[in-house]
Amino acid sequence: MRRLSVTTFACGFVAAAANAQYISDFEDLASSAGGVPLTGQEMFYLPPDTDSVDFQAFRYADNPLGLPLNPDGGRTFVSGAGPGGPVFARAQRDFPFFGLLKRVSFDFAVPSYAGTLPATDYIGSFSFQPADSAQFIALMSWMDLETAEDFRLGFVVFDEDGNQVPLPGAVASAAWENLETDTWYRVEIVGEWRERRLRRVEITEIADGDPVSDTPDDWYVNGGALGTNPLPSALRFFGGGTAAGNAVAFDNFTFTCYVDCNGDAERDIFDFLCFQNAFAAGDPYADCDADGELTLFDFLCFQNFFVCD
Repeated sequence: MRRLSVTTFACGFVAAAANAQYISDFEDLASSAGGVPLTGQEMFYLPPDTDSVDFQAFRYADNPLGLPLNPDGGRTFVSGAGPGGPVFARAQRDFPFFGLLKRVSFDFAVPSYAGTLPATDYIGSFSFQPADSAQFIALMSWMDLETAEDFRLGFVVFDEDGNQVPLPGAVASAAWENLETDTWYRVEIVGEWRERRLRRVEITEIADGDPVSDTPDDWYVNGGALGTNPLPSALRFFGGGTAAGNAVAFDNFTFTCYVDCNGDAERDIFDFLCFQNAFAAGDPYADCDADGELTLFDFLCFQNFFVCD
């Protein structure tokens, strides 16, 4: 029986602001069908010492990329398309990285290739910055450069000793390969920076797919299990390839404490209730200790991070 009362766990806790989070559906951005630069909006900037062009804030209606409306989107999304290496599209945003157990989620889509075949990699990415911090990269690349029809989402992670996996990154399961262009997906990543590893990754085709959740046991951030790399201090969107034609789009971005279950920027009793509901529904989110099972220990894990994160 999965239903457990959270009263015991929640007693004595007071509401607290969730540290170091950024949540945006991009609806407050200045945007247009033709695009408005993201730089200068919601604290995004072009990273210095890089050859970069702006990400753009587009309206879904009549957008030049031909992307369909995200089923969970509103009016606006952001996208980057570099003119070709060494110039790429980038958008970076600083944040104070507090706490140990973090959840990142975002919707993304890869527009149909707009260049001359064969295509070039890489299509786009999300990453924490700077590069020498305890970071990882979620990297989109083509399955076949000759056709540029389907793509994969790999993770540039590290083994326990701090050795980087070969590019284009590790793939958690078959669900992360042969992804379709012009299709919106949602990704959720749970990372534990005390153990310096990614606990869980999940991908969903938003329109009509079921979530596929994977719990890799050997995906570490930069530096490996015993690394001393500092915590990240920024997030970055990247788009482009060594030749023009690649683009990537993002919507509904969330970076927050894992225990902010309901995403309201507070840690309070409602997060415990949210967690209980997720547990009862068999949601992989409730596997707090990432052992592949939903048990009492997940409630204890949630409580520990609620107090200590």
